[in-house]
Amino acid sequence: MTTQPIGTNKVEKKIMIVFPGIGYNVDKPLLYYNRKMAAEIGYEIKNVPYTCFVENLRGDEEKIRQTISTLYGQAEEILSEINFSDYSDIVFVAKSIGTCIAAKYSSEHKLITRNILYTPIEETLNFDNTGSIIFHGTNDPWCNNELFLNYVKTSNINYHLVEHANHSLETGDMVTDIMNLSGIMSLSKEYFLSI
Repeated sequence: MTTQPIGTNKVEKKIMIVFPGIGYNVDKPLLYYNRKMAAEIGYEIKNVPYTCFVENLRGDEEKIRQTISTLYGQAEEILSEINFSDYSDIVFVAKSIGTCIAAKYSSEHKLITRNILYTPIEETLNFDNTGSIIFHGTNDPWCNNELFLNYVKTSNINYHLVEHANHSLETGDMVTDIMNLSGIMSLSKEYFLSI
């Protein structure tokens, strides 16, 4: 007769929470392929479909602050049904302003999360993103390149620069963008599997 040690039949639960940008939803390439990849390797996926219709946000600190507050409130409500203590691995995947919402949520709820942050806005850099992997375009108007480089130099963060890329990590050359996307997804998958 064989016996099984107590507790070995427990299923490890993993969840990925997706925090999109305002204009960059979950069906756009960076988030679409992350969701597909996470599903393939057994993650439960929860999108945070907050909504905010705001124009001329960039450069207006008060509007940015208000928008972050609005989106954070929506994220709180959307995620209130999740008992994060049920999960052995929590991955936040975020884009643009979603990176700030994810960082704030993790901090406010004292969660241990792994984070994949695409094109963070400058406000995201006010949070402790230790252990995260960050992708930043060197021509991203939402996050000053020098500010970003100074931040990562003093942090324990795995980061990747996409040369000449904008806030969508695109350069304007389709072939280059497809090659970059493939590399970004490979690095993201390595991060997923690094636990």
